[in-house]
Amino acid sequence: MALVWDDTYAMGVEEIDAQHRAIFNNFNALAAAYDAGAAPERLVEIIDFMNDYSTTHFTAEEKLAEEFDYPGLEEQRREHRRFEADMAELREKVREEGATSERVIALKGKLIQWLIHHVKHVDGELAAHIREHRH
Repeated sequence: MALVWDDTYAMGVEEIDAQHRAIFNNFNALAAAYDAGAAPERLVEIIDFMNDYSTTHFTAEEKLAEEFDYPGLEEQRREHRRFEADMAELREKVREEGATSERVIALKGKLIQWLIHHVKHVDGELAAHIREHRH
């Protein structure tokens, strides 16, 4: 199950759109590695990379939200922290218990749902605010 980027996910802020595309690509790398039977250590590496990249992305997104006085900034931050906590939990479970098919299937579903909802709706509202207030 792959996430395919298309223009419906675009915010119209190139820096953020490029980062979102990279997050989708990293998710697909994680899914492909599991599907190919990668060792748990490899999955942990991909999870770590995705988490680190997401943290960098979240920082950039939150900075933009601050710069444009976005009223939904606190909700944005809560969503970001929740994602980081979910990734940390996944990393520990994979490291300690291995990558069971049930765990990875649940993770894929959760990440797909989160990414689609967050990018299209939460970030979409931020993008609309930025476009409205950009001079």
